[in-house]
Amino acid sequence: MARLEINYSAFGTATMDVVIPQYGDAPHHARMSEAAFYGQKFRVLYLLHAEGESGVDPLRFTLAEAYAAQRDLVVVCPTIENSFGLDLERGDPWEDFLLNGLPQVIGQMLPVSQRREDTFIAGFSMGGYAALRLALKHPGRYGRAASFFGLLEPTPQNLAPHWNAAQYAYVFGTPEGGQAAAHALPALADALGCEKPALSLYAAPEDAEAPALLERLKAGGCPARLTTLPGPAACPEARNAALKDFILGLPADAAD
Repeated sequence: MARLEINYSAFGTATMDVVIPQYGDAPHHARMSEAAFYGQKFRVLYLLHAEGESGVDPLRFTLAEAYAAQRDLVVVCPTIENSFGLDLERGDPWEDFLLNGLPQVIGQMLPVSQRREDTFIAGFSMGGYAALRLALKHPGRYGRAASFFGLLEPTPQNLAPHWNAAQYAYVFGTPEGGQAAAHALPALADALGCEKPALSLYAAPEDAEAPALLERLKAGGCPARLTTLPGPAACPEARNAALKDFILGLPADAAD
């Protein structure tokens, strides 16, 4: 896999870490020519970091490159600050960036497929919430999405003691404004139309939020599954196990 760090103009100077398949990285490449390999449009996974981290951390704490090589998968890890992937009322429009600006930049720079069935989004903790929210709100954009130990209910209580009231209001708005309720994943699940992405939830056994969301998703006919994994959500072993299961669970071939 080739690994790139890309800096570009977005909100100030934005950065993202990207890994790209290379011919010969996986045994199945022997079944095709080098010209055919590089002539294809690769599937792409947008992989979002946890709160307090940056785009480099999903690659630092996992073997994402090794797993992506087995599926000829481009992995894009943008830095989204502590935005939860939302358009901030008094800050930057991160949802628009993830939905429009980022895929446009990637499509211009790299040979990636634009098809829904070849486009995936996933994330850790905060990034897991952001990935599910985008997939539920814009189901026509992503074929599959995953949350790895996601912070699925980002309430003031769940974010304390790390966030104070001002920080919470900056991202989610005030309780009086009703913005936080509009961002709730169960409400988005209930509002799904005919087009539904395949969703994968990974959580610790003691997590009560993931099973509750799974029931809401299944009640609405959304193809969803929950995998429980032991270990603290922040530990590299747990992160890596979840990411490995998701990536290697993708079809071996884009046409499959």
